[in-house]
Amino acid sequence: MYLTQVIQRYLDIYDLQRGSGIKKYKHMKTQQFVHLNVHSHYSLHNGVSTIRQLVDAAIKERMPGIAITDYGNMFGIIEFVDYVSSINKKRKRKGERPFKPIIGCELYIAKHGPKESTQRNRP
Repeated sequence: MYLTQVIQRYLDIYDLQRGSGIKKYKHMKTQQFVHLNVHSHYSLHNGVSTIRQLVDAAIKERMPGIAITDYGNMFGIIEFVDYVSSINKKRKRKGERPFKPIIGCELYIAKHGPKESTQRNRP
């Protein structure tokens, strides 16, 4: 890439941030983005946001879905699916696409089971 192209891209980004270059890029489609590793308040010591706050924030940012992947538990899954189902009923009435709940969990796996770390630490 030539230096002039780099400078032009920088200026285009600057124009977009100021709002003056938006007309130039209206024909471009924005790519959809989905967070695939989100921790709710059910992830002890890692998340503070409630399921409702996370889903509402994702919808506000026009994301098509979100994945809740709490650490070591799946306590929030029923609340997550129920809340998204209620949101999707409203979206369907408005003719909007459904919001996709993605269910996951971040697990810890030990080769020899839960006693592995305690046996190694003993003198």
